Amino acid sequence: SKQAVEVHDPLKLLSWIETMMGTSELAERIKEADQQIKEVLEQTIAADEECERLSSRRESLAPEVAKSNQCQELHNKVLAQRRSLLQSKHDLTRVAVSKSEERLVG
Repeated sequence: SKQAVEVHDPLKLLSWIETMMGTSELAERIKEADQQIKEVLEQTIAADEECERLSSRRESLAPEVAKSNQCQELHNKVLAQRRSLLQSKHDLTRVAVSKSEERLVG
């Protein structure tokens, strides 16, 4: 456009050149892509912040988790000892009953 050149309007000249080259829609595509990049960047930053928060929380809970694991191990040991004692009691009772039967029969 001769008028754009004569008026010295660079934006009009650029628009005319883009139209002539068939690239006039590229500016809108670039804006859309830029907006998508900004959105992804915001999501990435939010995800990084959440990871940092969770990592900090995990570290702060580590002593409590260790205590809980120790407590669970102790509980399992107590249960194992209880089973063993009950089995021993059962065995002793069976032996006692068996001897009583032998005395009654014999």
